[in-house]
Amino acid sequence: MRFAITIATICLALTGCGHIPYEQPADRANLERDLRLNPSDIVTIVEMAWCERLYGDSVPCRRSDALVVLTQTDLLVTEYAGKKYRPLMRIKPTEVMCAHLSEGIEKAPNFLLFTREKAYEFWLQWPDVKTDFAKKKLILNRMVVSGRKSFTGIEGGFIKGTDRVAFGAGTVPGTTIPVISRTPILEFFNPCP
Repeated sequence: MRFAITIATICLALTGCGHIPYEQPADRANLERDLRLNPSDIVTIVEMAWCERLYGDSVPCRRSDALVVLTQTDLLVTEYAGKKYRPLMRIKPTEVMCAHLSEGIEKAPNFLLFTREKAYEFWLQWPDVKTDFAKKKLILNRMVVSGRKSFTGIEGGFIKGTDRVAFGAGTVPGTTIPVISRTPILEFFNPCP
């Protein structure tokens, strides 16, 4: 057990990832103060990685660590820097057109929420399987309001091919032999009805 904890600590030190404090009463009080929330406003809190995805050409998104706070009225994505919690973005359930999970809600560590303008992808950061998956399920149940769809697996695909191609040129390493590459351009789109 000590070996596993040591390895996890080394991995965290090497990757620069850190735990965002929110579980202790003092941390919770600071979070509520910084975000101007009443304790009764908060439904659940979970540490996640997230990114925004724009519709159009499929470009990998850049993940950021965040504390995701589900309130009675919205989903609040926050960052923790300089011992302060700062809101980055809010999503209201009425803005969510549909959701997508790669596997069932009990298995997939990530999910996407699609709005009219863009999509937001979330990944569980520190998966305590029972706790974090229960929080993820609660978030999805609150954010995907009645009448909206949650797609699973290949259902509700959100990436499609286009008739466009990206070209690249270079040389074979260590030679002057030219090489030209063709890569199909994919498109990220909103699958919601």
